[in-house]
Amino acid sequence: MNEIKELIQTQDEYLMIILFAVFAILVITFAIHHFTEKLRFPKYLPGLISLVVGLFIFAGLLGHLYDKAYLGNIVFSMVAIGAGVIGICFALIIGVVFKPKKSTFKEADMDFEEY
Repeated sequence: MNEIKELIQTQDEYLMIILFAVFAILVITFAIHHFTEKLRFPKYLPGLISLVVGLFIFAGLLGHLYDKAYLGNIVFSMVAIGAGVIGICFALIIGVVFKPKKSTFKEADMDFEEY
């Protein structure tokens, strides 16, 4: 447990980058959903773009995974992939929470009888 605590304390700049990236992707996803409420797909775009960018960067670094010089690029790709997955999951949650309710009861379909 002390080793994990020490690791977090020594790598706190990466923690701030991760928190900023996740917060940014959540805000962007919510803003896009707010402006395009009727359309379902656009709210997934920030997460998909971040995921694809992260995967392309990671694919370009496959030959240099163990080089210290490329550590910053590897961290950037992992943060982009993680933020993309979180953005897609957040878009799914928004889609479920703000799903329009369909009413099965329509007053126009009712027949009124006069007595």
